[in-house]
Amino acid sequence: MREIKLYKLEHFLKDAPSMSDLVLSEVSQSDIDDYSEEFQELTKQMSLDDDVMRECASTMREEVNFYWGDYEKQSKYIERMLRNEPNRVSDHYSQYTNPRTITRSVERAKEKVSNLGVVSATTGIGEKSVEDIDLAILFLMNEGFVFGTDFNAHNAVDIAKAKASENVVEGKMDNFEISSRACEECHKIASQPTSGFLKSRELMCECGSEHFEMKMSFGNEGKVFLKEVGE
Repeated sequence: MREIKLYKLEHFLKDAPSMSDLVLSEVSQSDIDDYSEEFQELTKQMSLDDDVMRECASTMREEVNFYWGDYEKQSKYIERMLRNEPNRVSDHYSQYTNPRTITRSVERAKEKVSNLGVVSATTGIGEKSVEDIDLAILFLMNEGFVFGTDFNAHNAVDIAKAKASENVVEGKMDNFEISSRACEECHKIASQPTSGFLKSRELMCECGSEHFEMKMSFGNEGKVFLKEVGE
């Protein structure tokens, strides 16, 4: 009897269902095309494995019927199990997502990120220092992101800034340190995000009379620094 192969996909989009919108928004059509090509090969192998399982099921029915008879409880049990129960082949191949579903997920992610005003994470490594990248990676890992799945060294800084910006808007600023001049009215430094923070990265003072353009960077232990531009 032939053996089942249980073909495995290697393309990174096999993990698409667990990827964040930020990461999915950077998936290109070329990435999807490459995944689709691999998925076609997987579909062919799945069909072959299904044939093996059908041959195995047919043999099991014949054996049980021969030794216990067509209408004995053993035969009925085997028939019910083979007809309704999942098997190693179905369990294995069900973990992979159809390219059409991934395409829709990528389109939704791109639209969502675009609406948030998040800057595309396409800047090359050469434009950032190794320390900047390392600190951004530390921040993302503290936030629960997975290196190689949710981000990589090329886009770590931009994705970290996008995630930190979302945290500001959501009021999650326990690990932030802010530095700016004081407002002339309330004598307070920048502390509150403006409505357009995701695009402008501007904070305002407590009274709201002054807006401050902020520059973002990362530090040890997942710290985020917001410093007024020009300070």
